[in-house]
Amino acid sequence: MLIIHKEIIKNYENLYKTKERYDVIIYAGEEPNIKEFHAHSLILKTQSKFLKRIFTEDIRKKDGYFILNLRNSPDVFEILLRYMYCGSIDLTKSQSRDILNLLLLSDELGFQSLVKYIQKILVGENHRDFIIKNILEIIELTYQKELFEKLWNFCLQQICYDSDCLFKSTKFLTFNPSILEIILKRDDLYVSNEIVIWENLLSMYIYEQKKFF
Repeated sequence: MLIIHKEIIKNYENLYKTKERYDVIIYAGEEPNIKEFHAHSLILKTQSKFLKRIFTEDIRKKDGYFILNLRNSPDVFEILLRYMYCGSIDLTKSQSRDILNLLLLSDELGFQSLVKYIQKILVGENHRDFIIKNILEIIELTYQKELFEKLWNFCLQQICYDSDCLFKSTKFLTFNPSILEIILKRDDLYVSNEIVIWENLLSMYIYEQKKFF
């Protein structure tokens, strides 16, 4: 049996570029940064169960076109839209924040293989500084998400190795207490002085109590 993958992919790439007979108009982003994209409903429904459900249950038409409004960054959505047509993705020139947002969007739309791939990129050398700088935000985003296991474990290990990124963070007082409990129960958590833990827990308790007064 002869299968010419390159020719098939090239045809989809041409369809992505020309948008011939598109039937979907997508507005991605938020004011003042909104960009219009054109796509084919068959491609979107075939590639994403989430989008298929939207087309089935909750989508409006205008002048014969399906209309989708997404709050996601136009740059991020464009990367994913091209992926749906061409099956390839290039993140070498993408900023760390955009890659993280792409991870969240990929998870929302059900691209499991892409979710796993993007995590490998994020924990690589080029983006580790970004992960460490925003580690509390990111570990909260990955909490209780099975597909985010690689990124979750990386954040846990980093916090346990350098607990200052947790206890000296300006975001500690509002940090998810369930995640904090997981961290404090880990055997590999390194803290130079246990008093630091108790002082921070006391500060968190006082902060929470002030909410009621």
